[in-house]
Amino acid sequence: MRLATYVSTAWDIDRAGRQGQAGITRRQQQRLRELVSYVRDRSPYFADRYRDVPDPVTDVGQLPATTKTEMMRHFD
Repeated sequence: MRLATYVSTAWDIDRAGRQGQAGITRRQQQRLRELVSYVRDRSPYFADRYRDVPDPVTDVGQLPATTKTEMMRHFD
């Protein structure tokens, strides 16, 4: 990991932690939304797999389970 990335990540974690549990939860939900958006934009498999996931996704439990075997069948 590059130093700038490490420092940015450490700062982000510290800032969320200073805001208490509500800040941590907000940041987790934001990162989940960013991750789902990223994979939808870059992977035809996940774009299809997540087509029925609400936007914005608010809980990891809203994501369908995926196995390694299934992902390898659709490796792109």
